[in-house]
Amino acid sequence: MADERNNVFYTISEDKYLEYLNEIGNVKNNVWQLLFNESYAASGDVVPLLCEQYATLFQFEKFLEEIEDSFSAEGQIFYLNQKQIVKLTILVGSMATVRDELLKNGFSLMTH
Repeated sequence: MADERNNVFYTISEDKYLEYLNEIGNVKNNVWQLLFNESYAASGDVVPLLCEQYATLFQFEKFLEEIEDSFSAEGQIFYLNQKQIVKLTILVGSMATVRDELLKNGFSLMTH
């Protein structure tokens, strides 16, 4: 672990990790409802955006699973190396971009 800590560029607290997991679950549920529930059916213009958001959320979930091995029970944090922080940055940026595009089309994926 000492060698790994020398390559740490970022950390995520356990609380933040759990917050990410919870948010991913909520947003995935909202996307699913918009895509497949007739009473919430989205217009054809936003379907590609919803699919992109769902795929990004799936990748984010996989990322969180990948970093589970970097958890330190001692500090209650996850240690991220440079490659992992780049991936996290891309995922968060992608989710924000699609969210903004959906908002422009009158769709919010936030749980209110």
